[in-house]
Amino acid sequence: FNSNGGSGSMSKSTFAYGSTYNLRSNTFTRAGFTFTGWNTKANGTGTSYSNAQSVKDIADISKGEITLYAQWRDSQSPTCTISVNSSNVALSPNDNVGVSSYGMGTSSTANYNGKSTYSFTAGTIYGYVRDAAGNTGTCTVSLASTLVQNKCPSGYSENSNGECYYTTTPDVKVCPSG
Repeated sequence: FNSNGGSGSMSKSTFAYGSTYNLRSNTFTRAGFTFTGWNTKANGTGTSYSNAQSVKDIADISKGEITLYAQWRDSQSPTCTISVNSSNVALSPNDNVGVSSYGMGTSSTANYNGKSTYSFTAGTIYGYVRDAAGNTGTCTVSLASTLVQNKCPSGYSENSNGECYYTTTPDVKVCPSG
């Protein structure tokens, strides 16, 4: 038995040719993955067997040995974040085995449109991400209003024409009466 990316150990099984036996139950573990069965090839393209399956003559009599590789399915949902910068919002998808599709927009219905940036708009921006195993994740950011970057330096204000100006407070002296 080979953990195929997992951890732990399992002892070999010995079967007499011509007899029926049950495969050992899996004891391997792999963080973020679910065990799905055994296969005669690490990549899963060989002959598949379920956990503790009853088998007969699975090894060629001339070779006498076979290695069964644990098969794993990604069980972690992908994640995403939406960041806000001066001109748009940007989607950052993430997954432990790779993102297969993503998208973003203003609809709460999943849309894997391939967009990773979105122009500002008031309301909620939704981000969607899906991995190769079909697991999905969602992230959102709510924008109260269209964001405008303040282009004026500190201590200056912007007028309605978009021009920066500096406001001074005149010195006022208080004279004693009399």
